[in-house]
Amino acid sequence: MIDLDEIIEHFSKSISTLRGEISIRYFEGTSGVQLASDVFLKEANGKIWKTFENPVVIENLSGTRQFAKYVEARVDKKIHAKVIIPAYEHSPWIKDVIEHKDKYLLEIFLVSPKEYPLEASIAISSPWVLIIVAKKQKPFALLIKNEPLSVTVESIHDMVWNRFAN
Repeated sequence: MIDLDEIIEHFSKSISTLRGEISIRYFEGTSGVQLASDVFLKEANGKIWKTFENPVVIENLSGTRQFAKYVEARVDKKIHAKVIIPAYEHSPWIKDVIEHKDKYLLEIFLVSPKEYPLEASIAISSPWVLIIVAKKQKPFALLIKNEPLSVTVESIHDMVWNRFAN
C-alpha cells in the first residue's frame, strides 16, 4: 500500500499549474517544517494572520526556543495573529505567551479540544496557507499558494472566531 508521503515524494516536492493559480510545496521532517514556516513568514505579507494552533504539538517538535524566535520574527514584522487554540491546560511557556498576548500581537480564543480537535496547525495569510503536521515520527508541512483556498480556510477560521467573539 502506497501512502500519501510516497506519492508526493514520487511526483515532486513542488506542484504548480502552468497558469500559476496554485503552488503546493511539501516539506518533510523537523527541518522541513521550520523551512516551510520561514518561507511563510517571508512570503505572507498580510498584517494579520489567522491561525488554528496546537502549540503543545509544535512545542514538543521544535522546542520553545525555536517557537519563541518565530513569534519574535513575526512581531518584528508587525504581523498580528488571531489564534484559535484547543486546550484546557498549557505549558508554562504557553501560559506566559497568553499572559503577554499584547506584546506578541496576539488575539487568542481557547476552545474545547473535544469540540475542535486540531491535529495540525494551520496559518492563513491570503493567498498563502501553511499546514503543519508535527507528529514526532513523521512531521511535515504543506505550503500552499492559492487565493480561493486561502479565502475558504480564512472563512472557516472566521466562523469559529465569531462564534466565540459574540
